[in-house]
Amino acid sequence: MSIWQKAYETYDNHAYLAGVYEEGKEPLSPICHMVVNAQIEITLTADGAFYSATLVSDEERRTVIPVTEESADRGSIAAHPLSDELQYLAETDVKRHKLYIELLTDWAESEYSTSKVRAVQKYILGGTILQDLQKSNLIVLNEDMTFAKKNDCSKYMVRWRVYNCGDPDECWRDRDLFKSWEDYYIDVLSKQRGKHLCMISGKEEIISTRHPRATVSLYNGAKLISSKDSERKFAYAGRFLKPDGNAVQAASIGFVSSQKTHCALRWLVANERVTIGRAQRESGDTPSFVVCWSPSGKKVYNPVGYDELFPDEGEGNAPVEPSDYKQLLYDTIRGYKNLLPDDDDVCIVSLDATTKSTGRLSVTYYSEQKSCDYYERVEKWFETVCFPKWSGRSSVYTIKSPTLWNIVMCAYGREENGVIKGNNDHFIADQMKRLIPCVTESAPVPLDIVRSLQAKASQPQNYKYKYELVLHTACAVIRKYHNDRLNKEEWTMQLDTAKTDRSYLFGRLLAVMEYTERSTYEKGESREPNAINLYSTFCVRPRSTAKTLEERIIPYMQKHTPGERVYLRNLITDIYATFREEDETYLNRPLEDTYLLGYYLQRKELYRSKKDKETNNNVAEVNQNGNP
Repeated sequence: MSIWQKAYETYDNHAYLAGVYEEGKEPLSPICHMVVNAQIEITLTADGAFYSATLVSDEERRTVIPVTEESADRGSIAAHPLSDELQYLAETDVKRHKLYIELLTDWAESEYSTSKVRAVQKYILGGTILQDLQKSNLIVLNEDMTFAKKNDCSKYMVRWRVYNCGDPDECWRDRDLFKSWEDYYIDVLSKQRGKHLCMISGKEEIISTRHPRATVSLYNGAKLISSKDSERKFAYAGRFLKPDGNAVQAASIGFVSSQKTHCALRWLVANERVTIGRAQRESGDTPSFVVCWSPSGKKVYNPVGYDELFPDEGEGNAPVEPSDYKQLLYDTIRGYKNLLPDDDDVCIVSLDATTKSTGRLSVTYYSEQKSCDYYERVEKWFETVCFPKWSGRSSVYTIKSPTLWNIVMCAYGREENGVIKGNNDHFIADQMKRLIPCVTESAPVPLDIVRSLQAKASQPQNYKYKYELVLHTACAVIRKYHNDRLNKEEWTMQLDTAKTDRSYLFGRLLAVMEYTERSTYEKGESREPNAINLYSTFCVRPRSTAKTLEERIIPYMQKHTPGERVYLRNLITDIYATFREEDETYLNRPLEDTYLLGYYLQRKELYRSKKDKETNNNVAEVNQNGNP
């Protein structure tokens, strides 16, 4: 199946919510309706007399209004039948006003009409809307009753409230009114067009000739399905000649099916989307979205929503051992599984557009799979991409998985004022979308991202605050990449002193060189040791740089106690002894990315041993003083 069938199924499963407002959520639009922002609310009496008018607050502007096929795709002049902009409701624009009056009158005088529709019609025909709004101090007009250019309010959307015409008074909440317009408009279309096979529903339907835009509210003019539009001279050449679903067409979509799918997608995007990239949200640029949902309506974990799966547990509750992390992951995934039966579908879609106002809204990624398969792959991702992470405040290592956001930003971003930022928002979003299949389909991590992480982690001099984040992220992804290639856990989260990989051993050696010098620093001393200053050179020429570092750490070796000196020298000797018999030239070749694993885990072991020793010394001192 496709995104269209799943959106259609989603609408049918939630049709009872059409036109129902829930706090903090955008309502699901009924068929032949859409949600817009209304700026003005006018209240009428049952006989169509003006009662009052107010401005609508920003929090309450989302309003369900009836639309036609043309007005839902309004690129040229086309009126909405009830609520519309002032330039349609007033007589200042004769052409627009005439279209609005004709549409409203036809509905008001039909068998499907309601008392609210007739009240609005009577008021509009009275022609006093501008004067009433001016008296209410809501708009500014010129002396000739035209819109002032300085405070142009011609595009203010007006919604209606009518007293004593049945509950509720608000036209945008009246489900009987929604049904009235839906029945009327479908009846009108059925008299104009024949029925053909709809490729979404598989039923004979009135075929849609134009499709709604603004599936994503931020992309007001972008469309998922384009239409032949002779008025705007926008047409397909070749096979796609007519929109009526005849034999020359490759596919035809029914009007009701198009309405259902677009309404469902608009509702899902508004309420369930996760924006890709914080930089995009801050910059105001056109963001990309990922929506993950089940057509049945059950809650589903979004693959880019790491914080939702692993909320901040606090340092005291974070998993320290791999077994603790595995249990936490299992319990969390099981909680999501319990919300959704194994045979229910999970759909993931990413939407993007190049501009906000015009053009095509693209489906840049779409996948549907069974719930059991989806959560199995999500669990596998987090189980294989985790790695120990150092906590500076508590000086402990907890098991963490990097977010997709951190993976991309660490690979392609730069540190600026203590924050890692990206150079190009669209590029960052594109890279994150490349990682989504790694979570949802167990696809391998792209090699260029792995290489970029290696390069960034090999330049600690470029970071003042965020190097530990970059290093942890690089190690987590590198470990996963190699284990996935081998289809087994060859690279573990514990230091392996028996591993003979050349790069891994040189990484261990670098960590010992760094520790030997840094551990002698006085409290508050912030200068970088020689191992960090020569880090980049070490990655390119490890053997010759190691000799240089051995000479430079001699003075610092003397500052250690005799026992510590013996331990560090023996450790360096053991590392050299683990190298396979290879010539000097090979040993001096540039390091592979696995050196970061050896460096990180050896450094972790050294500082943990130091902390354990300090703890044991404190215990011994307490015992000597006679305390229990």
